[in-house]
Amino acid sequence: MWTTPKTPSSLEQRPAFVNTAEAFCAHIEAAASCERPTFVRLCFALISKLLSEVMELPEVEGKLDAGSVSDERYNEIAQLVKAKFTDDDYYTMMFDPYEIAAEPVVGSLSDDLAGIWRGIKSGLESLNKGGLEDAVAQWRSSFAEQWGDQATQVLRPLSALLLRDG
Repeated sequence: MWTTPKTPSSLEQRPAFVNTAEAFCAHIEAAASCERPTFVRLCFALISKLLSEVMELPEVEGKLDAGSVSDERYNEIAQLVKAKFTDDDYYTMMFDPYEIAAEPVVGSLSDDLAGIWRGIKSGLESLNKGGLEDAVAQWRSSFAEQWGDQATQVLRPLSALLLRDG
C-alpha cells in the first residue's frame, strides 16, 4: 500500500475525494436516466478524478467494517449498469501487466463499475456511521484490495467506447 504522511491535522478538512465519491455513486445509481455517451464520458472523468484524489487521502487509523454494501444491492447496481452496455459489456484485458506470457482475460464493464461503486459506497456508509477517519480507512483499504485495479482497468474500454462512439 502507498504511504501518505500522517499529521495531526490530516483530517481537519473534508477531502476533495468525498465530493467526487458522492458524485460517482450518484452517477452510477442514476445510470438509467442518462444517455450512454454521457454516462460513459462521466464515468471516465469521475474515475480518473477518483484515482488522482485517492492518492491524496491521509493514512489514518479507522474501523474497516463501519460500512458495507449488500450483495443484493451490488447485483442491482451491476444489472442497472449492464443495461447501458448490452453487447459492449465484455472486454479483454491483461490481468497482470507484468506477466509477459499471460493470455488476455475477459473483463466486464458492469462488474467493474459496480465493484468500484461498492468500494466507494461502503466508504460513504462508513462516513455516515462512523465518521471521516473510518471512511478514509475504508477507501484506502478497499482501493488497495479491489477497486483500484478495477478503476485502472476500466479506463481503457471506456476510452475505446468514447473514441468509437464519439
